[in-house]
Amino acid sequence: MHNYGIPTEVVRLVLALGIIVSILIYERFRFTGGAAVVAGYLGIFVDRPLYVFTTIAIALLTFFIVQQFIARRMFLYGRRRLVVMVMVGMGFEGIAGTVAYFTVPGIPWLIGLYGVGFVLPGLIAQDMERQGVWRTVFAVLITAGDGKCAGNKHLVFIALVGILVYFTVTHFRADKICDDGADRTGVHLGI
Repeated sequence: MHNYGIPTEVVRLVLALGIIVSILIYERFRFTGGAAVVAGYLGIFVDRPLYVFTTIAIALLTFFIVQQFIARRMFLYGRRRLVVMVMVGMGFEGIAGTVAYFTVPGIPWLIGLYGVGFVLPGLIAQDMERQGVWRTVFAVLITAGDGKCAGNKHLVFIALVGILVYFTVTHFRADKICDDGADRTGVHLGI
């Protein structure tokens, strides 16, 4: 197993922020980037773009292989499709990790070929199948950006205040909507 050299406290904070940001992006735009934990895990590696690029590339390859080859020969639906996506992603992640293991001594910057986790490419590929490739890649890149602010206490505070304001305004607006769905407040908050 590869050691990423990241303190545990930073990992916990980034994972928590990643889950919160993923939920907010989903609630606002209905975009998902894999699962709620994908944003946090990729957010840890925002300052190491080859890790993120490798993970997204493996997810694209996984999506393509499952759609073009496996799904045409097997009846895949629901949980079975998710399991196949995760297993194919794990296989490609293992291949990329093996390549990185043997090439890193000669070319150190290729350490990013390890990618991020074994399950993430399959989760991202599952959402590519569900909502489209570009929407998923967009959601992954937007939600992964939360990792950059995890090391800065001021940015974390601003993010938490923003989350609090968002939910307060959204809750306030939801209280003023009538049963028929019509907004009777006279003020549109733009949310």
